[in-house]
Amino acid sequence: MFLVERHYIFQTAMLVRGVEFLCPFGAVCTEEELNEVLKRAQVFKYKVKQIDDDPVPDWENTDWTPVM
Repeated sequence: MFLVERHYIFQTAMLVRGVEFLCPFGAVCTEEELNEVLKRAQVFKYKVKQIDDDPVPDWENTDWTPVM
C-alpha cells in the first residue's frame, strides 16, 4: 500500500505547562501518522485549515477534533 504524505495546516489548542494556547501548526505526514505527530507537539484538539494548499471552507465554524 502506498502512503501519501500531505501538508496540513491546523488551528490547534496546545497545553504548555498546564496553560492552554491556541496556535497555528503545520505538519507534513501521512493521514495514518497524523495523530502521533499532533500528540508529540502536545496538541489536544485541532481544526483543519488547509490540506495541500487547498483551504478547508468555513473551518472556523467546524467542531474541534480531539487528539486521541
